[in-house]
Amino acid sequence: MSELENEKTAPADDMHVIPASAIAVGVRFSEHVYFSDKEHLFLSAGCEAKLYHEEALARWNISTLCSRGHLLSVDEALQGERAPNRATAKRAY
Repeated sequence: MSELENEKTAPADDMHVIPASAIAVGVRFSEHVYFSDKEHLFLSAGCEAKLYHEEALARWNISTLCSRGHLLSVDEALQGERAPNRATAKRAY
Protein backbone atom coordinates (compact mmCIF):
# COMPACT_ATOMS: atom_id res chain seq x y z
CA MET A 1 0.00 0.00 0.00
CA SER A 2 1.36 3.41 -0.92
CA GLU A 3 1.89 6.09 1.71
CA LEU A 4 -0.97 8.15 0.25
CA GLU A 5 -3.39 5.21 0.43
CA ASN A 6 -2.28 4.50 3.98
CA GLU A 7 -3.00 8.11 4.99
CA LYS A 8 -6.56 7.82 3.65
CA THR A 9 -7.37 4.62 5.51
CA ALA A 10 -5.33 4.89 8.69
CA PRO A 11 -6.88 6.52 11.78
CA ALA A 12 -5.48 9.97 12.50
CA ASP A 13 -3.43 10.86 15.56
CA ASP A 14 -5.95 13.52 16.62
CA MET A 15 -8.32 10.96 18.12
CA HIS A 16 -9.72 11.43 21.58
CA VAL A 17 -10.19 8.80 24.24
CA ILE A 18 -13.65 7.38 24.91
CA PRO A 19 -14.25 5.50 28.16
CA ALA A 20 -15.66 2.03 27.58
CA SER A 21 -18.49 2.98 29.93
CA ALA A 22 -19.78 5.34 27.18
CA ILE A 23 -20.63 2.31 25.05
CA ALA A 24 -24.19 1.27 25.78
CA VAL A 25 -26.84 -0.48 23.73
CA GLY A 26 -28.19 1.94 21.14
CA VAL A 27 -25.46 4.60 21.15
CA ARG A 28 -23.94 5.75 17.86
CA PHE A 29 -20.87 7.80 17.01
CA SER A 30 -20.33 10.25 14.17
CA GLU A 31 -17.00 8.61 13.21
CA HIS A 32 -15.55 5.12 13.53
CA VAL A 33 -14.59 3.97 17.03
CA TYR A 34 -11.28 2.11 17.34
CA PHE A 35 -9.59 0.09 20.03
CA SER A 36 -6.88 1.99 21.92
CA ASP A 37 -4.25 0.85 19.39
CA LYS A 38 -5.97 3.27 16.95
CA GLU A 39 -5.75 0.61 14.25
CA HIS A 40 -8.45 -1.98 14.84
CA LEU A 41 -12.07 -0.99 14.34
CA PHE A 42 -14.53 -1.56 17.18
CA LEU A 43 -17.70 0.16 15.92
CA SER A 44 -18.43 1.70 12.52
CA ALA A 45 -19.58 5.30 12.23
CA GLY A 46 -23.34 5.65 12.58
CA CYS A 47 -23.86 2.01 13.60
CA GLU A 48 -25.80 1.27 16.75
CA ALA A 49 -23.90 -0.43 19.58
CA LYS A 50 -25.40 -3.81 20.46
CA LEU A 51 -25.36 -5.84 23.66
CA TYR A 52 -22.49 -7.92 22.32
CA HIS A 53 -20.35 -4.75 22.04
CA GLU A 54 -20.84 -4.10 25.77
CA GLU A 55 -20.18 -7.73 26.60
CA ALA A 56 -16.99 -7.81 24.50
CA LEU A 57 -15.55 -4.78 26.30
CA ALA A 58 -16.22 -6.40 29.67
CA ARG A 59 -14.95 -9.83 28.60
CA TRP A 60 -11.75 -8.40 27.10
CA ASN A 61 -11.23 -6.02 30.02
CA ILE A 62 -11.07 -2.96 27.75
CA SER A 63 -11.38 0.38 29.51
CA THR A 64 -10.83 2.88 26.68
CA LEU A 65 -11.50 3.29 22.98
CA CYS A 66 -10.59 6.07 20.49
CA SER A 67 -12.48 8.12 17.92
CA ARG A 68 -12.31 11.38 16.00
CA GLY A 69 -16.09 11.64 16.23
CA HIS A 70 -18.64 12.34 18.91
CA LEU A 71 -21.58 10.56 20.46
CA LEU A 72 -24.61 11.20 18.27
CA SER A 73 -27.72 12.70 19.80
CA VAL A 74 -31.03 10.97 19.16
CA ASP A 75 -31.89 13.61 16.54
CA GLU A 76 -28.56 13.17 14.74
CA ALA A 77 -28.92 9.38 14.75
CA LEU A 78 -32.46 9.58 13.36
CA GLN A 79 -31.39 12.03 10.68
CA GLY A 80 -28.69 9.58 9.58
CA GLU A 81 -31.24 6.76 9.34
CA ARG A 82 -33.44 8.79 7.03
CA ALA A 83 -30.64 9.64 4.62
CA PRO A 84 -30.98 7.75 1.33
CA ASN A 85 -28.43 5.08 0.62
CA ARG A 86 -27.07 5.65 -2.88
CA ALA A 87 -25.95 2.05 -3.23
CA THR A 88 -29.44 0.64 -2.72
CA ALA A 89 -31.64 3.49 -3.97
CA LYS A 90 -33.70 2.65 -7.04
CA ARG A 91 -34.83 5.08 -9.67
CA ALA A 92 -38.54 5.73 -9.77
CA TYR A 93 -38.90 5.74 -13.56
